[in-house]
Amino acid sequence: MFNEVKMQARMEWADYRYLGEENYFLLTKELYDMEIDLGKEVRDSLHWSRRFEYPWLYINLEPFTKDDIVLDAGAGNTVLQFILSKRVRQMHSLDKDMDDVNWANKVSEERRFSNVFSIVGDLTNMTFLSDYFDKVICISTLEHLPKQKVLDGVEELIRVTKQGGKIAITMDIVLEKTDKQTDITDFGSIARKYSFAIPEFPQHVMIFKVAPYNFPFAIACILLEKF
Repeated sequence: MFNEVKMQARMEWADYRYLGEENYFLLTKELYDMEIDLGKEVRDSLHWSRRFEYPWLYINLEPFTKDDIVLDAGAGNTVLQFILSKRVRQMHSLDKDMDDVNWANKVSEERRFSNVFSIVGDLTNMTFLSDYFDKVICISTLEHLPKQKVLDGVEELIRVTKQGGKIAITMDIVLEKTDKQTDITDFGSIARKYSFAIPEFPQHVMIFKVAPYNFPFAIACILLEKF
């Protein structure tokens, strides 16, 4: 099936320079204001990586329209799904954590978000129809799959996306060989599979270390278009 799908792909590394741009700041503020309104103690909008990832995906997937059916795969208990629901026809979210899905459904019911649909599911074996979504989002989720399942997850994201649709993916990539998380060697196989070049690091690229492993990683931002 996937041999018949034509893909256009590109990637960039998350870069601090973008955080000062007005469009990035305005979306972060919108997300933050809703988190305050819902009484969320954890402000994902201010998370060190989400401050880049959410605006990046939004800018690369816009325009969002009232004809769009959108999926956030691995949404967790974030408010992004509710912000996007104001701009699209249907907003679907999937997560493996029942508590996160229950939270999203509770917000939908209490705040009357009639076009938000949250379900428990497996990213590598989703129950959605093929060629269903206009836009698909997967933020910092694929790297948490077993390494041998990452490509399965990407192919599922492609499967459920319509012809002409777009997929915005971010992944934390360890910049050395490790058995702990998706590393730069593993990521090379993803790049070859979907024919995109891994760019050199710009001067201001975000590089972090995660306790207790203390290995350096960066955030890969991948945009796929399905034809």
